Amino acid sequence: MKCKNNYVFPIIITFLVLVNIISVKAEDHVPELKEGNYIYDLADLSTKSTRNHINSLSQQLYEQTNNSFYILTTDELKSYEDFIVQLSNNWDFQNGNNLIVVFEKTDEKVINHVFNSNRFDYNIANNIKTYPTVHGNPLFVREKYDDGILYSYNSIFKIIGHYYSIELDGINIDKLKTEPSKTMYYIIAIILIIIVGLIFVSRPAHNKRAEFLSKHRNFFDR
Repeated sequence: MKCKNNYVFPIIITFLVLVNIISVKAEDHVPELKEGNYIYDLADLSTKSTRNHINSLSQQLYEQTNNSFYILTTDELKSYEDFIVQLSNNWDFQNGNNLIVVFEKTDEKVINHVFNSNRFDYNIANNIKTYPTVHGNPLFVREKYDDGILYSYNSIFKIIGHYYSIELDGINIDKLKTEPSKTMYYIIAIILIIIVGLIFVSRPAHNKRAEFLSKHRNFFDR
């Protein structure tokens, strides 16, 4: 019995260690804040072009207004509340004019969270809460994640930019895209109309051929 007890204790210790490791790995990961980096794409939803765009515009925003605008994507969180508390502590988020939009990708959908520091302008924060839903969700449901992030960011940035009258290098803030180009929809509509038209135009010829074959079936059956 003594020999068996000697094995039980190490097994229990090993089990507890493994449980602790698993629980630590399961915790939501908050990335390290890096200077000049304003997008943290943990869920890998954006392209390099979009990340460069966000970093460039947010850097200019910070230089002109001392406001920081961040984007963060993540897979499904265990607890958004715990995650944002941890992020706020690690980033010293409340000690500045900070705004962050968190895109949480679950199996079913993308959930948008908008969080701002107490020092960030209340009027702006109150106005842009629904912007990621309006400009991002229609694209997220079609799995166009990069466009959804880009248009959500641009729609909010335009509000902030106009509020502070900032000037962007080589970019007209009013021309920032906040929705897909309608030209593509027009092209698709025209193509569909042409296809439907061709179907109707070819119908009479098809009907005449069927009628001819029906009348002369006996001849062709010989």
